[in-house]
Amino acid sequence: CIFFMIHTINIATSIDEILHDFVVAINGRNLQRCVASIVCMIQILGTLEQSLLDIV
Repeated sequence: CIFFMIHTINIATSIDEILHDFVVAINGRNLQRCVASIVCMIQILGTLEQSLLDIV
């Protein structure tokens, strides 16, 4: 249970960093960086889903 909580916090931190990069990219109108941030977010969410399924 503690491992799961630590893992979830790490994922949340990663998501926060990616969202920050995404907002910066939108404000700077950098479409390539925007798309890269979205792809990275999808990969992290997929990892989170798999982790949750492994625990259950």
